[in-house]
Amino acid sequence: MRTERIAWLLLVAACGVAALGSCKDEKASDDKSSSDDDSKSKKKRNRGGDASATPKVASGGKFTAADSGGLLSRKSYSAQAKNKVAAISRGAYAAYEREHVGAEALAEGIDVTTHQLCETAVPVPATVPRRQEYQPSPNKGEDFNSGDATTGWKCLGFSVDRPMRYQFRYTKDGSVAKDNPAVCDKNCYEAAAVGDIDGDGVQSVFARTGHLDLATSRIKLATQIYIQNEDE
Repeated sequence: MRTERIAWLLLVAACGVAALGSCKDEKASDDKSSSDDDSKSKKKRNRGGDASATPKVASGGKFTAADSGGLLSRKSYSAQAKNKVAAISRGAYAAYEREHVGAEALAEGIDVTTHQLCETAVPVPATVPRRQEYQPSPNKGEDFNSGDATTGWKCLGFSVDRPMRYQFRYTKDGSVAKDNPAVCDKNCYEAAAVGDIDGDGVQSVFARTGHLDLATSRIKLATQIYIQNEDE
């Protein structure tokens, strides 16, 4: 009872006796508005309507649908593909420059070192993404975690751990870009990316090759990345 009297006296002091009725109405309206706002906020949170919520992303070793975006987006994707192809090529070159000692030479105590190209890597992913993203698998022996010191992605020292829009390839003595003027067929390698960003069935190809000069035992790199259907 005493609490109610104190509240009444405070209300009179704030509004005056003459305006007491309208002041009560305004306070009740404010209380109702505040209650409604709280209720709406709770409903929004319950519906998952928080704009700061973290979006779902592709899980390991799986495809998810992806928007092709506009021309600027596709240009951005193609720039990423070129950068990755260049990185694969650098990895292949560096791997060749490393010295290798054969098992037979070790067994016989012979000091013989050689240089060799990495053997072909498994394509990642196995099929070309078609208006999709692919999250590489983190599991041992899968995707970029496959190969060994002389084979595949481990030999190249190359990996991708984020969702990607292209299939990446490394091939020894072979080529996916058959129209490339510097096509690889023997004593060479090709680093490549293949994609279908807009999902129309027409694939884009980015490739760079390196050819082994048997006379000098050096690798001659193609002067530029070959590009076919860049914005596809």
